[in-house]
Amino acid sequence: MARTCYLHKHSEATGACSGCGRPICTRCTAFDELRPICPACGTDLGRKRLLRKVGAIGAVVGLGGLLLYVGVTQLRGLLTDRDLLAKAVTGIGPQEIPRDPGPSKETVERTTAAAVVAEARARKATADATEARARATAAEARARETTALAQASRASAVAEHNQAVAVAQAAEREVLQAQRAAAVADREEAAARQAEARARLGEVADADPACLMPTVKRGNAVYVDVDIDGHVAHLVLDTGATHTVVTQDFANGARFEPDRDREIRARTANGETTMAVVTTGSISIAGRSVNDLPIAICPQCALSGADGLLGVDVLAALRVQVDLPTGTARFGDCP
Repeated sequence: MARTCYLHKHSEATGACSGCGRPICTRCTAFDELRPICPACGTDLGRKRLLRKVGAIGAVVGLGGLLLYVGVTQLRGLLTDRDLLAKAVTGIGPQEIPRDPGPSKETVERTTAAAVVAEARARKATADATEARARATAAEARARETTALAQASRASAVAEHNQAVAVAQAAEREVLQAQRAAAVADREEAAARQAEARARLGEVADADPACLMPTVKRGNAVYVDVDIDGHVAHLVLDTGATHTVVTQDFANGARFEPDRDREIRARTANGETTMAVVTTGSISIAGRSVNDLPIAICPQCALSGADGLLGVDVLAALRVQVDLPTGTARFGDCP
């Protein structure tokens, strides 16, 4: 039959107290140096240990009091012996020693002189500090003046820069106008040459010159001026190019930004090659425009006297008919 704890009647005993031997459970089991004990024996053991500690403390305090008494007695004897020895040597007892008369007149005079010197030095230090403060104030004023001058110079430089930018922009506009005027003159000259060429071939000139693309033939090449986003490009009319191409120098001058992660395979007279692409806002020829057309940028193309090639993409969009022998090109929107 299982035993029950003597303190908890409904709990099974898991051991016995090493002090009284009574059965105890896990809830009331304590340990003293790895030995299981019950709460009652633990209380008695703590009380015994407390009494032993109190006794030890009392013994230590008594011993300390005894040592203190002995020490005080010995110290008093030593002081008495010292006084007797001093009286035997000097003939004067401890109570008969004369009082200190204080500092002498000479000492007082030296102390007063030293105080005067210290006061003079303090005054000089104060004067030096005042002078240094005045110099610092002057330096601060000069620094403020220098800052003001620097700010004025910076403002003047900004104004001059803005004026220079305005002059440069005006010059750029004048150059652009001159280029457009030259392009118009070239188109008029080309129209005249084309009319002359048609007349030589026995053809009837167009009643409306606007139907003719302003081309110029030099040798075996046909040139045309094209407005690409406000920049005039002198291009070679090339029916063998699938895409319109501009040189890297022209793209840099026009500040074209190539489309990211986009390239095209362009076929030219020299074969197919991969080129970067820029999407234009407008490509205009003689008042006719093609919008949002990608053109290729050729980094290694070197075309003598030309900024690139006018390809089939633009020619097809404008329905241009080309007569290569005469260098004549006609827009398809004319009757």
